Amino acid sequence: VNQDFPKVEGPQCVIKVLGVGNSGGYTIDRIPSALSKNLEFWAVNTDEDSLRQSLKNGINVLSMGRAVTDGEGARGDPNIGELAAAGSIENICTMISGANVCIITCGLGSGTGS
Repeated sequence: VNQDFPKVEGPQCVIKVLGVGNSGGYTIDRIPSALSKNLEFWAVNTDEDSLRQSLKNGINVLSMGRAVTDGEGARGDPNIGELAAAGSIENICTMISGANVCIITCGLGSGTGS
């Protein structure tokens, strides 16, 4: 069905898509830019090498827990991911502020996303 919908006037909904950990970052790195016109993407990770790739793809990045991981990632330990998030809570709150909807994508095998 090819249908023209009326343009919605007024404030737009702010949607932020957060890719957490390596798996979440890989996911948002692969979303075609044509689909992301009205979305704000963030790669959130303890692994700074992974964040550099997202930055190259034009995605906003948030490095969590540098004091805990030295930017080396959670090394498969969800407790390290939790400590990293707790130590970065102010930055996380700033990142999601203003959003009406946050969509979070991550892997739950272990590590930062878990």
